[in-house]
Amino acid sequence: MRIFDEVPGWQERAVEELGETPERREKCLQEFKEIVMEIKDFKPRTDDEFLLRFLRAKKFDLDRAVSTYKRYFRIRLVDPERFMPKGKGPKDYAEAFKLQVGTLLERLNPLDGTTTVIWRLGNWCPETGLDLRDIFTPTAMAGEFSLEDPQVQVNGVRFIIDLKSMHYSHVRYLPYSAIRALVMALQDGYPVRFKGIHVLHNTTLWAVMYNFARPLLKDKQKRRFHLHGNDLASLHKFIPREILPEEYGGLSGNFSHEWLVDNLYKNHDKILQNSYYGYI
Repeated sequence: MRIFDEVPGWQERAVEELGETPERREKCLQEFKEIVMEIKDFKPRTDDEFLLRFLRAKKFDLDRAVSTYKRYFRIRLVDPERFMPKGKGPKDYAEAFKLQVGTLLERLNPLDGTTTVIWRLGNWCPETGLDLRDIFTPTAMAGEFSLEDPQVQVNGVRFIIDLKSMHYSHVRYLPYSAIRALVMALQDGYPVRFKGIHVLHNTTLWAVMYNFARPLLKDKQKRRFHLHGNDLASLHKFIPREILPEEYGGLSGNFSHEWLVDNLYKNHDKILQNSYYGYI
């Protein structure tokens, strides 16, 4: 399924970087299905499109792909009522979407073909009655939507974490379970190639937040963090102005998540049905 306008080169990258060929793809998909069908106390999702995400994320290393597949569904077990809960879809998170905490840029990065997720954590405040756990699932749903495009599977994703307007009063509303789930996703728990996490307006508050997660992160993940402070020019070296909203020195109009929410709502029933897969 094509969601974004094409950025040339992704098919070549699939071959050169991931080692993907029609023969290898067919062989790995068949073996993948056989393996996941044997997982105990588990309802497997086995359609080719879904499994291919994991294979591409792990460069067709079947063992690593299966490990990530299992870990992906284990994230829910951290807090089954809050993380990708069964029987819920995007429309069940209308209040979270109203905060406009996050969005997915409509255009892929012309530099490397990645998709860009923006998290404006300062738009969330404790008075809403929501915490980081309630932001996690809508973000995961947006990720599921974007990964239907094979370009995203091959090229990967970059995150912008904007801490503007976030204060120390927020910290006690950042439960350890939420940080644990995010680290699980970042470290081989989500079928995507993480290419960079770009932190804006970071202050000493970032140090507090990062210190929670740091002991759980591998060195490879630590190297993916880029701290830009208020220096938007340094961000533009990775994500060009032409695709960024004006709030980040960009040329693509104001920040908006309407196109994303509209598409998620259109896919509500599909996302809800997919929520029933996983550990029983």
